[in-house]
Amino acid sequence: MKKAVVKALELGMVIALSVGGFSLLGYYLDERFHTNPILTLIGVLVGVFNAFYYLYRWAKQ
Repeated sequence: MKKAVVKALELGMVIALSVGGFSLLGYYLDERFHTNPILTLIGVLVGVFNAFYYLYRWAKQ
């Protein structure tokens, strides 16, 4: 039971940090290079792709 809870928390953190982190990185780069909102959208897409990839790997186990 504890193992399942830890895995679920791990999955939630990876999804949140992946999408949030890449989004913030894209936003920062947009502000730096004045390319609003291109890099933010790319960051969101990369974060979502990364989260789904991790979810796929987690589900395969």
